[in-house]
Amino acid sequence: MLRLVRENLWPFVIALGLHVALIAVLLVGMDSAPLPRVDEAGADQVRIVQARAVRERDIVAEMRRIQERERRRRVRERERQRRLEEQARRARQARLREQRRLAALRKRQAEQRRRLRQQRAREAALRRQSLAEERRLARLRKQRQQAEKQRQAAAKRLAELRAKKAAEERRAREAAARRRREAEMRRAMEAEERARRAARQKQLLSLRQKYMLRIHDAVKRHWRRPPSVRKGDTCVVLVRQIPGGEVVSVNVTKCTGNAVAFQRSVRTAVLKASPLPPPPDPAVFDRDIRFTFNPEN
Repeated sequence: MLRLVRENLWPFVIALGLHVALIAVLLVGMDSAPLPRVDEAGADQVRIVQARAVRERDIVAEMRRIQERERRRRVRERERQRRLEEQARRARQARLREQRRLAALRKRQAEQRRRLRQQRAREAALRRQSLAEERRLARLRKQRQQAEKQRQAAAKRLAELRAKKAAEERRAREAAARRRREAEMRRAMEAEERARRAARQKQLLSLRQKYMLRIHDAVKRHWRRPPSVRKGDTCVVLVRQIPGGEVVSVNVTKCTGNAVAFQRSVRTAVLKASPLPPPPDPAVFDRDIRFTFNPEN
């Protein structure tokens, strides 16, 4: 009902206004009609009542006609709405049927494409299998041919191998004899080299002892005995030099007796002895020298 009123608002307002106007006319006519005098004839009163009755019947008839027209209009409107809703419902059903038909069609097409792909895949697999079988047969034929060639070449190689083996055995015997001779010569040379190295080491050891003795004597020549140093006192001297004998640093440790005075005197003597004596052989030169200073030696 509310939807019909909203959709037909202006016709409803007009009908309502007409009804209100008719009722107002009726009420005004009834109020404005002059009251009959008491002394008027009864006929006038009857005519007035009849006129009022006629106006009331006309108004009621008009209202009924308006209501009937409004009812028929509402009936037509409901029928029209029903037809529209029916058409919409049929359109929705048709759209749903079409959608289902299209979905089924797409599904059938997808299934056909899938089957076609499977068929193509099977055909491709069969082709690959056929090609693989042909290649396998070709390989077998080739292998048989190669095997026959290998069998024919085997006898030839066997004879060659026997001859080669005899030659290799002969060469092996000759090589073994040669290796024995070379080993004997190598052992002799190694023994000679060891003897030479031992002699060189002995020579270098003697030269190093002489070199240390010369350095000790050079330091001793420049040493001045402090009064507190007793007979038998010694110090361990660590000297760093550069090629040419120049002293770079001196460290005196493990001194006996009056260590401070003894250390100072030994350090002064080493610095005065710089440059130190040259080595008798460059092989015995060492940048870092360690010796025990004993003034009694």
